[in-house]
Amino acid sequence: MGDNKGTIFLFGGLAAFIILVVYLISSAAPGSQLDRSAIGTKGLVSWLRANDVQVIEAHRRVQLSEQDVDLRLLPLYDVDITRTQAPAISRQEQLRQSTQRDISGFVLDEKLSYVETLVLLPKWRTGTIMLGLADKQLLIPMEEVSTLLAQLELGEQKLIRPDVKFLETRTDTGFSVTLYRPQLFDPLQVRGNCAPLVTVAEGDLVINCTGPTGMDQVYLSDPDLLNNHGLALGQNSAFALDLVERLRASGDGVVYYDTSDDLLLSWQETRDVEQRPRSTEDVSRFFTYPFTLIWLSVAAVFLIAAWRGFVRFGPPIQAFKDQIGASKTASIAAKAYLLRLTGQDHALLAEYADNRLNDLSRDLYGKNIGKDRAALFNRLTKIAPKSAGNLMDATNRMISTTAETSPAELSKIMQQFDLSYRSISDELGRISRTR
Repeated sequence: MGDNKGTIFLFGGLAAFIILVVYLISSAAPGSQLDRSAIGTKGLVSWLRANDVQVIEAHRRVQLSEQDVDLRLLPLYDVDITRTQAPAISRQEQLRQSTQRDISGFVLDEKLSYVETLVLLPKWRTGTIMLGLADKQLLIPMEEVSTLLAQLELGEQKLIRPDVKFLETRTDTGFSVTLYRPQLFDPLQVRGNCAPLVTVAEGDLVINCTGPTGMDQVYLSDPDLLNNHGLALGQNSAFALDLVERLRASGDGVVYYDTSDDLLLSWQETRDVEQRPRSTEDVSRFFTYPFTLIWLSVAAVFLIAAWRGFVRFGPPIQAFKDQIGASKTASIAAKAYLLRLTGQDHALLAEYADNRLNDLSRDLYGKNIGKDRAALFNRLTKIAPKSAGNLMDATNRMISTTAETSPAELSKIMQQFDLSYRSISDELGRISRTR
């Protein structure tokens, strides 16, 4: 039984370890870690859903067309869409990384061309995630952000960073926003095919640009207004909800939270899936032919198993019937049976004497006493000198018998031992006959 328990614990622990490893790997996936970090935007999805805005997250198993989407939310974590970021080798390189999620220029251009998109421009290096803090030293260098604006064909636009740690200001739409190390569009540079959409006294927060296909492309200068770090500051959450609602074209479609580096939206309108009504009649079909044959077979197997288990073989036999010491008695009986089969009667007498002396030791010293016969007889000699001497002599005769000792002699020696044992038990105040 002990070996079985050990095996069960071993396999149980192994299964738990495998589950834990799978969970840690899945939860530590780069995309998941980024979206749930301080600069991620997973909290925005929860906030919009809590305010009855239907948000669908990008996934390859989600079938959605461009016509179903009112607004695409696209947090951008790549400062150079013309090449793939080389993997960092050292920790210092990881801290200085400006790209956390690569996306190709072609894929990004396709995404911006056919669905109205709110792009959250990058601001923080990877060190913000690794260190769990935001600091001026961890801001993406302005020249790298300018390169990205040129690749987005926003070369006329320019980003500025006012030299303040915290900026608490009010937008022209009436919301008080709070930004740490703010990043804004230079209002003097917003021109061409772009126009300011949300402004503050220090600059433009959101601009709306018209792409080559005529689709609106909306750019948020500072992602801290919508990311996990900044959403809870000031009235940023209320501003985020208002901005999303204003950008939704009709209000009937969904908001598409797009963190994929691939094109997952279909350009064709998805067909409505036929919804068939469900009722109890669907379940009843499983009880008609030929399924009835399966159920009859299962019932027959169950009845046969029940008959063999409960009728033919009877109820399970209780080996010891919960009696105290029953297992020890059964063990002694089994050993005696084996000794009798092999003709070792003298060994059986020695075993019998040993068990009786163990009982006497337990009565005198407790259950943890060892098999120190000298200590036992010394103790008995002090308590009952005469009976102890007789028991010692009878014990010596019991253990000194050999295979040549006749059965009659063995019987006589055993009777003398029993008399001596009962005598000393009576003298110690016990009735040994009940044993």
